[in-house]
Amino acid sequence: AGPMAPRVGVGVGVVVVSEKCLLIGRRKGAHAAGTWALPGGWLEHGEMFEACARRELLEETGLQDADLVAGKDEVLPFVANNFGPEMSGVHSVTVFVRIHPLSPRPRVAVCEPHKCFEWKWHSLREP
Repeated sequence: AGPMAPRVGVGVGVVVVSEKCLLIGRRKGAHAAGTWALPGGWLEHGEMFEACARRELLEETGLQDADLVAGKDEVLPFVANNFGPEMSGVHSVTVFVRIHPLSPRPRVAVCEPHKCFEWKWHSLREP
């Protein structure tokens, strides 16, 4: 057998909507720097999608389980196949998980300033 082909990573994107606003962050550093994206990251071996979503949300924004509605996380019925020149050679498939905050538009922090410039609640009514 020849050398192993590069693996395709599995990412989890976290969809947090509150008061008709979506939580998005402006990326820094890695692929797609300067673009707006959902919180999220790589799925760890043996980890459930929902657990990954909550872990990434805590690591990136500081939102803890106490800030979120328990038992209502949902894996959404679509995925993204991420590959192309803007991905710097990375190929991944993203699964999306919706998480519901307890309070309206909770305060979030930039917990990984080397990866994110800022977080904002973007109105779903605006383009």
